Amino acid sequence: MYGYKCEYCDGTVREVFVDREAFKHARGFVILEHVPVGICDTCGHRYYHASLLRRVEEIATGRKLLVPLSGSPSAVITLRAHCHPERSEGSAASCTAGGQTT
Repeated sequence: MYGYKCEYCDGTVREVFVDREAFKHARGFVILEHVPVGICDTCGHRYYHASLLRRVEEIATGRKLLVPLSGSPSAVITLRAHCHPERSEGSAASCTAGGQTT
């Protein structure tokens, strides 16, 4: 899948399994563990296979369950927490995280 020339320099993109890789999504961050990433051996630019990016999208939107399988990448999702402080003084703020009110 990798082994091609980097589009930013003359380096070669090589497959490396990384312990953790974070992806920013509109709904927060998805952190995948033990995933293959293409990394240029000269400039360090990262390349991701389309199937990996589809998985990030599925996890972030809730279409894929977070059930780690033996030998496959596992995932952790961190959704942004949105706090809505009350306008009146002395009242507690309410926060929502991933649709849950805390």
